[in-house]
Amino acid sequence: MAVTLLHQKATHSIKNSESHFKKLEGDSPSLIYYLSRLGAFLVDHFIGLCFYIFIGELIAKNQQVSLKDILWINDIPAWFSLIGATILLFAYFWLMESLFSRTFGKMIFHLKVTREGKTRCGFIGSTNRNMLRILDSFPIFIPGILSILLSKRPQRLGDKLAHTRVQFKYSFTYFAIGVLALLGAFIWTMTQINQ
Repeated sequence: MAVTLLHQKATHSIKNSESHFKKLEGDSPSLIYYLSRLGAFLVDHFIGLCFYIFIGELIAKNQQVSLKDILWINDIPAWFSLIGATILLFAYFWLMESLFSRTFGKMIFHLKVTREGKTRCGFIGSTNRNMLRILDSFPIFIPGILSILLSKRPQRLGDKLAHTRVQFKYSFTYFAIGVLALLGAFIWTMTQINQ
């Protein structure tokens, strides 16, 4: 009798967790979905920061100024580094989403950009989606965040123009790896800035 009760409770618990995962993978966004999007955003913009540091290093060596002056935008060469890194970041988003329908950040957090009808994003979808990235980003990403939070299917302005959507398949392993990657990236960035 006790074994039967335990078996029933375990079966009920498994069924509840399965329906929970289906709910997370469905159309209705969940907290984990938003956290995954935030994590992918941070990973991808960390890559942008790496572009900025790399170009800053090149300019600092060429102009014989310190990397700190470049990183803190104290000089005109720093603006060249910022503009170059921004161009590389846009190219990164466009190319990765065109070819793979996801960036490295989206890969880590198990997100994928699809066009309506659940097909790959492709070159046209990625081009249209990323054309409005500047509008989504300024000031301080507020338009994109509000668009994602307020739309029925969480889409930023570029997604609405391109008829694309960021799909999500929950995986604790991917989420944990993403969080660890963010922690490592944060530690590495702090060591670079404090040199």
